[in-house]
Amino acid sequence: MGLRNRILLLVALGLLIATAPLGVMGLGMVRAATNRILEERLAMARASAGHLSEQLAQGWWQLDRLSTRVAGARRDGDPAAVRRALVDLAPQVPLFSGGLLVLDASGRITAQHPATYPPFLLAGVPSVQATLGQARPNTGLVIQGPDGRSLAVFSVPVFRAPGAADGAVAGLIDLNKPTLLTFIDGLAMGTSGHAAIVSADGTVLATTEPAALLTQDEHPEFFRSVIEEGRALVGRAEESDVSRGRAVHVTAFAPLAAAPWGIGIGQSEEEALGPIRRLRDRIVVFETIVLLAALLFAWVDTTSVVRPLGVLRRAAARIAEGDLAEQVDVRRADEIGALARTFETMRLRLLRSLEENERLQEQLQSVAMLEERERIAREMHDSVGQVLGYVNTKAQAVRALLESGKVPEAERQLSELEQAARAVYADLREAILSLRTTTGPAQRLLPALAEYVQRFSDLSGVETALQSSGPPPEFPPTVEAHLIRIIQEALTNVRKHACARHATVRFASRPGATVVTVEDDGVGIDAGRRVSGEVAGFGLQTMRERAEVIGGTLAVRGRAGGGTVVEITIPAEERGDEHADLAC
Repeated sequence: MGLRNRILLLVALGLLIATAPLGVMGLGMVRAATNRILEERLAMARASAGHLSEQLAQGWWQLDRLSTRVAGARRDGDPAAVRRALVDLAPQVPLFSGGLLVLDASGRITAQHPATYPPFLLAGVPSVQATLGQARPNTGLVIQGPDGRSLAVFSVPVFRAPGAADGAVAGLIDLNKPTLLTFIDGLAMGTSGHAAIVSADGTVLATTEPAALLTQDEHPEFFRSVIEEGRALVGRAEESDVSRGRAVHVTAFAPLAAAPWGIGIGQSEEEALGPIRRLRDRIVVFETIVLLAALLFAWVDTTSVVRPLGVLRRAAARIAEGDLAEQVDVRRADEIGALARTFETMRLRLLRSLEENERLQEQLQSVAMLEERERIAREMHDSVGQVLGYVNTKAQAVRALLESGKVPEAERQLSELEQAARAVYADLREAILSLRTTTGPAQRLLPALAEYVQRFSDLSGVETALQSSGPPPEFPPTVEAHLIRIIQEALTNVRKHACARHATVRFASRPGATVVTVEDDGVGIDAGRRVSGEVAGFGLQTMRERAEVIGGTLAVRGRAGGGTVVEITIPAEERGDEHADLAC
């Protein structure tokens, strides 16, 4: 997968991780709003059912009172007392808009207020027969009674003795009057909203839709099942008459405690939940648009980054191969532009440094100067090759970091590359100054080695440590310069020939001498030569010559357990400045 595609994938994943919680919260809020709407509908149904149940319970209580008075009047043989009881109680139970009746044991009407019904109106009503036969209150319906009226019948037995009914009293609700409608009026919401009071068989006793009154067209299956279960709930109800417009309604239902009825509040699913569902869809669409826009911006931006990085990578490879002729042409105002300008400065200075070195070398006349020039030329070649290889490696590392989306780490690596460019310029300048018989940097030995060891570890992949026991060794600058070159050559051999994973540069004090060792855990000196396919004698010879220049000795031996140890011994009496003229 290319760099651009990886960055786009990381941007997409990052945005999904960032926006997913927001989307989940938004959808959760939508679900909560939906549940709140449904709960509000159910609460309205329960409140209305509770109100109607209270009124029906009051009606049952008044019928019980009437039953007691009728039983007493019958025992006293006072028919007038029965009629007075009807007249007295009728105003107290306005719920019974169809009137109050007194029935004998056969179901015939013996007294009523008002007197408008035929005597045998209720004789065949099953609920009345159940009241007379079973001596318990009951509720029933009379559909299409006198004058086309439909009635809801509430009957209570009149006892002549405990457990034996001697007739009944009944309260009638005229379903053609708005008696029950007042309990649900105002519950219908929106253009498709409706409310209804239904009986156990699904018959509509009162409704905000007049056409459905006394029919079973108001979600009969839904209402029958929930009334049988006797629990309040809110759910989806199929419309039995699709010609009425909406096929599915959201319906809240609450049963009555005082009668086998229930109150339902319905509204079309589209009207009730449509706005919330549209909000949910907008959230999804918005997050999709944000993701696509971010991917587009990332694609444009990565294009502007990948192209100049490719130019820098190719330039670093050319410089590492020694080709300094072609200009590094990247024009940007950001960190990549700064790195490109540093590369170009490095190229020009390297070019000028090489040209200056060639000019100085041509001026050397003596054999000693020729030998020193050869040594410095070798070291310059190694040094420049190492640093340029480091630059190439770091450029590849920057690209890998950008491919992984680690932009801050890549910026840090770019800063290190810029430092490396400055470092190679300083190294080359130091070499030129050495040719002019000048000293090296004023930095002391251990700090200089610490920086070099760290750079060497980053460049080569060989984990290298610097250790020093006792106080920091004190050497003249000339000795320090030669010693650094020896250690650098030894570590170069580790990288080239040892196939090692770890290396250690160690300073130790002995009586009358300082011992510097460079050891690794590689394949050993002989195996290392076979692995690399070359003999490291030229480098060892240079190291030995430098050790002799500063009055020391150099030994190379195998390491127990595998690896190589290079040991430089510098006697205390040889630490003077008498070799300053041989500084590199």
